[in-house]
Amino acid sequence: MRPLKEQGRWWLPGFPDDKLTGELTFTPGEGVRLALEGYFRDDLVREVAVGTTLPSYDLIYGLLKGRLVTLSQCRVTGQGMAMPGYVRTNLFARFAVFEVHLPAEEEITSPTIAVEFLHLRDWINRSGVTMKVDFVGEDERFQRFAIEYTHPEPAVAEVDGLTVLFQPAAETTRRPLREHAVTETFRIKATSDRPKSVDGWLSEVVVPLQRFLMLATSADSGVVDLFLYVPDDRPSDPSGLRRCPVAHSAVEYQSLPERLLLDHEMLFRLDDIADELSTVLWHWFRLGREVESVLDLYFSVAYRPGIATDQRFFNIVRALESYHRERIRNEDVTEAEHQQRVAAVLDACPEQHRSWVEGRLRSNEPALRRRIEEIVREWGDLVDDVVGSKKQRDRFIHKVYNTRNCFAHFGEESCAQAARTAELRLISDVLAVVVQAYLLTELGISKDRSVELVHRTLSYQDLLGRAAAVRESRAPVAGRS
Repeated sequence: MRPLKEQGRWWLPGFPDDKLTGELTFTPGEGVRLALEGYFRDDLVREVAVGTTLPSYDLIYGLLKGRLVTLSQCRVTGQGMAMPGYVRTNLFARFAVFEVHLPAEEEITSPTIAVEFLHLRDWINRSGVTMKVDFVGEDERFQRFAIEYTHPEPAVAEVDGLTVLFQPAAETTRRPLREHAVTETFRIKATSDRPKSVDGWLSEVVVPLQRFLMLATSADSGVVDLFLYVPDDRPSDPSGLRRCPVAHSAVEYQSLPERLLLDHEMLFRLDDIADELSTVLWHWFRLGREVESVLDLYFSVAYRPGIATDQRFFNIVRALESYHRERIRNEDVTEAEHQQRVAAVLDACPEQHRSWVEGRLRSNEPALRRRIEEIVREWGDLVDDVVGSKKQRDRFIHKVYNTRNCFAHFGEESCAQAARTAELRLISDVLAVVVQAYLLTELGISKDRSVELVHRTLSYQDLLGRAAAVRESRAPVAGRS
């Protein structure tokens, strides 16, 4: 969705004769905003005019140069007097749906949504365009150049009442005697057997698919365009629904990049999982429900440019702690063994300190260092190549442990042994690779295949090079005492 700034006419449902002039603006990060010249004339807003309360509206209808638009969940953010003497009302809308006026008496729901993501076309890596060049004569002179487009078949996944289509589309443009072009795009079109609200679609489908694509491409995959399919007497889809663009204040819209991602920059492509697409997505949606906090921590920093290195490290190590707690184990020993050791300690404890000690001994969770050791040991094939050898694992674990404790508790001893600058970035990247490997196995991919997919990426090869440079910087220099 591109930024928008346009004048139009606006009114409340049921009051088409009470139209106001106003300017609608939409910019990613700022959301949907409406500046009205005047105010809607009902009893509630008359109070607003004298400053006693600020109203909200479920829907506001608009007309932008003949284009219908519905604003939803609108609230007044302020009013002021503009010269020569009219009231100016500013409103914020949670989202805007274009091309339609939605019914006022119903919650806005839809059985179908479509979304275009950054790098989706790179991940799908399919094209319907073929080009043919004809040369004639012994000197092979150019005679004819032909472009043909055949609509590729979409990839389809069925997941718990949800049909997900990875759908190709094409647009043609021409300037007579100058330019003729075919532009291919790809969207994900999802249809549910139960209609969802716009926010329901975002939280239950769009965000999980966005994170899935971020994992697959190893890149930030923001929303480029969002569409809602709604009943209308002018359908644009074979299902009888109309595809309507949506500007949503909670969505970080982005523009398509000029450069395509290459194979070795991505963790995996559609072709790597095409035969098991439904199964893979089923695992992914289930994982999002079961370990939401892990994914929140990881995806908030993993592929976002401009994140501070210390914040990135802290979120990733917390994601691994949480994953170990939720998916691997959360008991240091069996409950019976734990009760036995608690009893042994209390028996040896002086009476006056027993209640205090007993409170300290309630936890049976593995210590942080134990969690880190188990995680690193499990993915030794990935970690050892970076840190140098199995012998270097202990040093790596020690650094992770102390750096995490330094950031969490600011202890002087931990901070003195914490990683900094290039080493901190390196450790963060190693831990991020481990998270990727765990997530791949959650998709039903074998451990060996997961390691293979990580090994082939450009980012992992870069990680090996940076790790060698860090090790060299720590090596003693000959002749120096």
